[in-house]
Amino acid sequence: TNTSAKYLIYDNHICITGGQNYYSEHEVSKLELDALENALALGQLLQRIVILPAFHCDRSRKLDDLCPLNALVRISDFDREFKDLYREHTFLSNPLVPSEVKRSQSQIHFVATHMTLRMIDIDSISSNKEYKILHPREEHNPSNEEALKWFYSVEESVLRIHSLYDFRIELPGGRNDHHFREKVKLGFSSAVYRQYRT
Repeated sequence: TNTSAKYLIYDNHICITGGQNYYSEHEVSKLELDALENALALGQLLQRIVILPAFHCDRSRKLDDLCPLNALVRISDFDREFKDLYREHTFLSNPLVPSEVKRSQSQIHFVATHMTLRMIDIDSISSNKEYKILHPREEHNPSNEEALKWFYSVEESVLRIHSLYDFRIELPGGRNDHHFREKVKLGFSSAVYRQYRT
């Protein structure tokens, strides 16, 4: 692994067990795929490789089961479009990854959007030095400019972001962004089977 490579890691923080933050299985899948689309676009803007999060599985099996990406999309199609732009969820635990990369991790950047504020009590993390709280001008749609201002100057090998809901990251130039969205359509084809973590 290249010690000069830069990475972006985020998580899928969604409560699917009921209560105020409840989402249906279909809603969870869409939210998490939208967040993945944002991560891949942001990774290209920042020239960082995306480390995939775990994804929530089919709730008909068991509440809160977590799965790899191939529970949601056909990996052969995803690899064809994004092969060099991501790493598996377990990447940082791989013994082949240099220790200097593993040690070089940023604070967790928590973007206070409408959705994330429903998931976590911001007062509970405001004094936690592990977190950096960011406030977009609009809760529903942090802008490209804000994302670049927040993340571009991060020097650590691993940029940590709490989650990427409510974003709409666009690549510069209409043609570039259109090409990226076409790759998403081709690469995010539905999986034909589901794999569960035991």
